[in-house]
Amino acid sequence: MHLPWLIRRSARPSPCRTGMHYAIWEAITVAAMFACTEAWLVPVIQVRLGAAAHLIGFLTWVPQLAAMVIGPFAGRLIAGWGGARSTAIAAAWVQGGLTTLVAVPLLFEGWSGAPYLALALAAAAAIAGMICGIAWLSWMGDLVPEAVRGRYIGYRGRWFILTKLLFALFFMGVVKVFPYDPALAGSAGGIPPSPWGLFAIVIIGGAGRMVAAWLMGFQPAGRSRMKALPASHRTAAAGELGLSRFLRTMPATDLGRWTIVWATFNLGWFVAAPFFGAYMQASVEQGGLGLAGQPERYWLLLWTSTLVRLLMYPVAGRLVELVGPAAAMRLALPGMALLPLGWAASQDYSFLLVIEVGSGLVWSIGDCAIQAMFFGCHRDPAVRAKLIGFHAAVCSVALVVGTLIGQTLLAKRVLPPLNPADVGTFASLFILSGILRVPGVILAFRLLPRARRLDADDWRSLVERLPGGGWATEAWGEAADAVRPRRR
Repeated sequence: MHLPWLIRRSARPSPCRTGMHYAIWEAITVAAMFACTEAWLVPVIQVRLGAAAHLIGFLTWVPQLAAMVIGPFAGRLIAGWGGARSTAIAAAWVQGGLTTLVAVPLLFEGWSGAPYLALALAAAAAIAGMICGIAWLSWMGDLVPEAVRGRYIGYRGRWFILTKLLFALFFMGVVKVFPYDPALAGSAGGIPPSPWGLFAIVIIGGAGRMVAAWLMGFQPAGRSRMKALPASHRTAAAGELGLSRFLRTMPATDLGRWTIVWATFNLGWFVAAPFFGAYMQASVEQGGLGLAGQPERYWLLLWTSTLVRLLMYPVAGRLVELVGPAAAMRLALPGMALLPLGWAASQDYSFLLVIEVGSGLVWSIGDCAIQAMFFGCHRDPAVRAKLIGFHAAVCSVALVVGTLIGQTLLAKRVLPPLNPADVGTFASLFILSGILRVPGVILAFRLLPRARRLDADDWRSLVERLPGGGWATEAWGEAADAVRPRRR
């Protein structure tokens, strides 16, 4: 397999190019785990093992609570475990093993502790993934050349998303053959529900993560970029002095300002974010969409946003390079804030698909901007890991608070229903989440830089990265030449 032109043309030494090839294969294999955990942990725990919908919040706030505790010490821990590369690989192996073990409670469905064991294993796997993520970002900050970070993230993201969609399609076929919803029992001519489809999905997801961990071992450590920092990054070195100094200097640093915005936004976002899957799986009588017995519709609604990201990642990555990650994030945040209102407005399936198309557009920009910001927050990998850990600790406080608010409101059902179908008050929760995201958007417009005006060449470079964009720009150029007056 050949990587995109940006990697082949990189001026990095041959070992680094080889490492990037392995990075693409690693992204392809780890996609199996994400296709499993993002779509099928909720059916395992909520539908098959019988946990209440609000308990799904534990999958979010428990790992984030761990991030809040571990984050300030992440740099020190990573250094003590042999550096970013060693830590990322070890944590990836642990995450893969724990994800595989989530299948075990499915063998003991009658046991009252089965859903809680599954929740504990899934949360522990997410904690390992959080540690792996911090170490991986620090590692890649040295490995990926600065000039092509946006496009590298975009193209790697495209391979990852494409493979994740293929795994998701395969998993949908598995649960079609082996349905899991107990409500389908006794249906005429149907296959009796069983846990075996979900069991196979979890095993494959865990195995994919472990294969990815093995492939990560072939990637080099990269070379530190310890040159003079640009003026806009110099104040980020304050993170070297500890969490308290990082907190005090946040308004004066690039990463600090971004941390303020993202933490504020996450507080509102995670009031509802952990419960969209529960909403889709909940029955109509419980106020949900009732998609547990309709795997095709569940697959399409869940992955429409991801499909759009697949198409738009190269464009988003180039946009991040042109305007900078902070300015790109400023452009995307208003859309991120408004989208939950669409889920509250209607249960119409076609309307929700349109909402997810918009979600994919804005989140493709957000994903590339966030990774690029972390890659470039400092040139010293040890300090970079520490800064990312500080950022994770601050944002985790907001995530934990937001998730606990949403979980409590959903469990107690204290929000007023917006319509007769809102039995579980999901729609009210989505409205509240959208309102609570507004302060983050306001802070983004105050603290993050405005995107510069793009010229004609910039727009051309963006259009060329759209699906079919190269052909479109070439055809437009030929048409312009044809109608342009010729000099005599």
